[in-house]
Amino acid sequence: MRRKDYEMNAEFGFEVIDHSEFGVLSLVDPKGEVYSVPLSIARDGKQPRMRLYRLPRFTELKSEK
Repeated sequence: MRRKDYEMNAEFGFEVIDHSEFGVLSLVDPKGEVYSVPLSIARDGKQPRMRLYRLPRFTELKSEK
């Protein structure tokens, strides 16, 4: 992390997971285009579990290499 003064502890992260219904992961593809993937986040004790709903262009990105 670039700025330690913005860093949050693990308990904060667990609280966010416990109170959120979903999340969004935003990425940049090799062409520089931004795309977002919806996430379902849960945890088993201190072990987070994530489910990606769909990677819309993953096969396209893989074949473009």
